[in-house]
Amino acid sequence: MNEENIRIRAYFRWQNRRPEDGDALTDWLAAEQEILAEGQVVSPAEPETVTNQAFPATMTAAENPVQPPVGKPIDRQQEVRNAVRMIWSELLEIAVGSALAAAQEKMCADRFFARLWPSMPLELVLALDRADPSELLSCDAVPAEFEEVLVRHLAEVFAAHQPKGLATNPHAREAKLIRILSGDVEHNRDSIKRQVYQFFERKGTDRISDPRNVRALVFQRLADASLDECTAIANGGNEARARWHLKLLTLLTTGDPADRGSRIEQLRDGKTRSFPYVARFLQRGTLPAAPRFKGDLTPNFEGFSPEIIATFPDAAAIRDLYDGYVQHRGILGHWLPVDRPPSAEIAEDFAKIPDFSTMSKGGIVLPTAASLHAHRAAMHRIPDGVVCAFALAVMIEWSMHQAAAVAGLQAPASLRGHELVARLTEPLRLSHLTRADLDVVFTRKGLNLRDALVHGAFFADQQHALERTLHGLARTLARLVTDLRTTGILTKFPTTATWDSSTSVDPKVDALISTQTQPGLSLLNVFGVEEGRKHVFETLSRLMPDKAMLGKGSFLLWVDERDKTAQRSHELVALISSLITLEELFRAVCEEKGLPTLIIASSAPDAAKCELAILDSQQGKLLEPKRLQMLFSGTAADVGFRDSLDAIKQVRDRVAHGTWRAFRSPWMTATELVLKLAFALCTVLDS
Repeated sequence: MNEENIRIRAYFRWQNRRPEDGDALTDWLAAEQEILAEGQVVSPAEPETVTNQAFPATMTAAENPVQPPVGKPIDRQQEVRNAVRMIWSELLEIAVGSALAAAQEKMCADRFFARLWPSMPLELVLALDRADPSELLSCDAVPAEFEEVLVRHLAEVFAAHQPKGLATNPHAREAKLIRILSGDVEHNRDSIKRQVYQFFERKGTDRISDPRNVRALVFQRLADASLDECTAIANGGNEARARWHLKLLTLLTTGDPADRGSRIEQLRDGKTRSFPYVARFLQRGTLPAAPRFKGDLTPNFEGFSPEIIATFPDAAAIRDLYDGYVQHRGILGHWLPVDRPPSAEIAEDFAKIPDFSTMSKGGIVLPTAASLHAHRAAMHRIPDGVVCAFALAVMIEWSMHQAAAVAGLQAPASLRGHELVARLTEPLRLSHLTRADLDVVFTRKGLNLRDALVHGAFFADQQHALERTLHGLARTLARLVTDLRTTGILTKFPTTATWDSSTSVDPKVDALISTQTQPGLSLLNVFGVEEGRKHVFETLSRLMPDKAMLGKGSFLLWVDERDKTAQRSHELVALISSLITLEELFRAVCEEKGLPTLIIASSAPDAAKCELAILDSQQGKLLEPKRLQMLFSGTAADVGFRDSLDAIKQVRDRVAHGTWRAFRSPWMTATELVLKLAFALCTVLDS
């Protein structure tokens, strides 16, 4: 180490001194010996022109915070060059390993993605999901892009370790620093090569990439490629293929790891039966997100306060449904006993199962009949749980509107959930815990839980996910109620006119709904209804198996309760289940008929909003006149048919926004109208 380099090192040590070290290095020779004793080595490249004057014994940072105390000042760029070269060996030693791994992983991701896109062979998708090293790790020991990657890693290391005196130097940041480091890498290839060989020798291998990192890189390439494909739909792109790719991406990045593999096996056409939803927002360089409730989630009834029950229609019925779900008392259990014999379809196979089997997830041996009964009890409560989740999401949004009305805040009914949360957080002094849960329900950055629930864009047969969602929504309502009670707003709920008190259903729609049970109009008066029911049930099981239980349960409840004064909880389950089923069935039938169901809105070159068509009449939506004409032919022109569709849309809109007091007709009559359209949709598939 020559004298010149010692002086540079001493200068930067002086710049980075601690307050307790005093104002200067008081003994130059001591500093020299200290540096030499540490065995520090400078870069082989010699620094350019610097001062040869020793630092004075006393100099404060305030007198000269960045320039050498004595001699001709070094220009700003040269100052950075000197600093880099002075600690070059340390920079290289720290950066070389991570740079090699990053370069290898990038090369592996590039090669794998080239095999994957756009055909997306499911065996490769499964290998990607598992981060299978035998498929993902294929690269050179030192990829061609290594030097480029190394420069970036050197810049990151230097930024973390640079002298404090360079904090305001523009050449120590971003592109200017990259240019300096690029030159040093080019002039030091031999030393870099030696460092690489030494690193491989220490590792005992020249393959150091992590398959999990490769998987993450491939995910990002998939997301960006899917974004490009989706934005091309407006210009004649292949909607079916884009939808399939987008659903695969959604599954890989947001799906439950416990059953992702089996879902991938099923996702061969991208249709509803395989995957019922898509990532809502795509942005280049960002993976789709699925916000989830954090922390322990247990049953929570605190949100069903007297004030909420007094103001929100049917809050008590929703509470009872929730309690039944928690206690495993599903409504369907009233008509489908858990100990009934196996159905004819499975009786033969069931008889072959031993009396004792490991049918539980934990592998515990149970009597086969007991395991079947437990499974049925869990399945019977799925409609209760789904309807509760739907209703809780609606209650939360309704309660925020009511709080805004009580507080005298402007919150139009047209405000979306995330807009409502943003507007009310400060005035209502919502806690950060409440806000965190509300963001999960109404996020606009990923899959929106509220929208997914009301439009059927979720898996209804994932019992663990459903339970966590339900408890998370119950906790969100409880936290919101607590905040509103703290600010005194909640106590005014019952004494303030509800924000939706003036809402109503079109009288013609109400009249149409009320006629559904008249002789000659009811489904039960239609010849061959039992054959039609079997056809509908088979269609639901084939096209949308995760929601088949919802549709079947809705029909069974309607048949049993239509001529009675039904329990309100039964009416809730029947109507909401039928609406969720209908929307999903509509999409499934459109997909079977080759009609588009994916809607893309691109607000920027590198971003897109993705949605599946919903029950509405605008262009691209499920009730668009042109689409109805393709599906129902001459029937679509019938005035009564169009009036029925308009009535169903109004029912869905009212139910989805909590304006339930607008209804005058019994909900069971509205359920019958929805079921009639479901029957009609199933007949479309036969034409």
